[in-house]
Amino acid sequence: MTGIVDELENNHPQAVCKALGQVARVGYRQPEQVKRAIPALIKRLADPEPEICSRACWAVGQVGFRKPEWVQAAMSTLVKLTDHPNAKVREKAIWALGRIGRAKPDMVKKHLALILSKAGDQSPRVRLSVIWACENIATQRPEWFAEALPIFIGLLDDPDARHVRREAPEILRVLGKRRPEIAECAIPKLTEKLSDKDRVVRIHAQGALNAIRKSSS
Repeated sequence: MTGIVDELENNHPQAVCKALGQVARVGYRQPEQVKRAIPALIKRLADPEPEICSRACWAVGQVGFRKPEWVQAAMSTLVKLTDHPNAKVREKAIWALGRIGRAKPDMVKKHLALILSKAGDQSPRVRLSVIWACENIATQRPEWFAEALPIFIGLLDDPDARHVRREAPEILRVLGKRRPEIAECAIPKLTEKLSDKDRVVRIHAQGALNAIRKSSS
């Protein structure tokens, strides 16, 4: 993949974005093919252009899902990017941490509180990314989220129905399927959400309730 390395290192934004997209796709399906491009990929996390930086986060997350040890050097930068002034960069950095955490939870354990703190971000897409990241990590370590239930229950009332409120029940479904005793305290609020104005919210709330009750029985 010498060509991808060259493209990642050139000065043309469009070419860099195209190369990042290729790394993300190939890195997810056949990671060995992009191994030589990892150092150049990680360098792009520091790119001053938000579009390039956010795409680099996405690609790191895709590679990290398959080969988390390859992106160990990117962890400190991803953590810093969760405070980036650009919302898309914050969103993708959090998403990447979640993907890496799904593959190797111990790599993100010490950053879990930081990820959860972004549930109060002003951007709905960032809040959504927090839910996705937690879902990924919780598939492996649901017990880590026992004290985070108030955060997830609060997101059930998020003002953004299109993204956040629709997805909020899903983290409770993931937890309820694996550790129902952790998610049981959300049952009253999930029951309330069965009357939500948004149809998808109602469906997802029912799915979460079903998961909790089935696993508890």
